[in-house]
Amino acid sequence: MLNRLLAPVLVGCLILSAISCAVLSLQWFFTVGEAQKLQGLAFRINSTLNAAQALVNDSVEYSRQNPAIDPILYQFNFKAPPGGTNAPEPAPAKPSRKP
Repeated sequence: MLNRLLAPVLVGCLILSAISCAVLSLQWFFTVGEAQKLQGLAFRINSTLNAAQALVNDSVEYSRQNPAIDPILYQFNFKAPPGGTNAPEPAPAKPSRKP
């Protein structure tokens, strides 16, 4: 009697194993595709960031020869204003609660 049940149980296990392998393979395939898309997006973001940083550096260098651009650089905190600090302003004190 045990021999009659062993073959169907083993075939069932094989079918379950094949189905789970197929599901996991599909998940892997779509996950790798999404990772490649995100990696391309990260590369484009880094390239844009590097180009923007190079533009800021060139602007600061240009401001040494032509100080007319300084107000724009001060406005966006690309260059520290003369005699000023870039320290943040202290937060206003909260009034104490009186019961």
